[in-house]
Amino acid sequence: MQNDVAGGGGPSRYGCGLLLSLLAVFNLIDYRMTSLAVGAGYPELNPLVAALIRRGWFGLYKIGLIPAALLCLWLARRHLTGLALRLLLFTFAAYSGLMVYFGWARLAGYL
Repeated sequence: MQNDVAGGGGPSRYGCGLLLSLLAVFNLIDYRMTSLAVGAGYPELNPLVAALIRRGWFGLYKIGLIPAALLCLWLARRHLTGLALRLLLFTFAAYSGLMVYFGWARLAGYL
């Protein structure tokens, strides 16, 4: 991500905003696809998410907490370190792989 020319130091408004927006969209798709999979009888393999689903907190986590955390990252974008940005990029790459998997599962008729 580029640094702001005027502000110097933080990621560009466009780059950080685009990355966080894509993460938000991927999060919503993940919520929907996970809900479909669990509703179709497939087990949730992530133990943390499985516990949230069992307790009925999955929607609150995916639709409430994650977007709130992304908003906090947006508001703090000028203070994000290189490590934080690399972790966001890693999260984006992992979510991208999950989106490919969900697309395949949907096309193959599993979901």
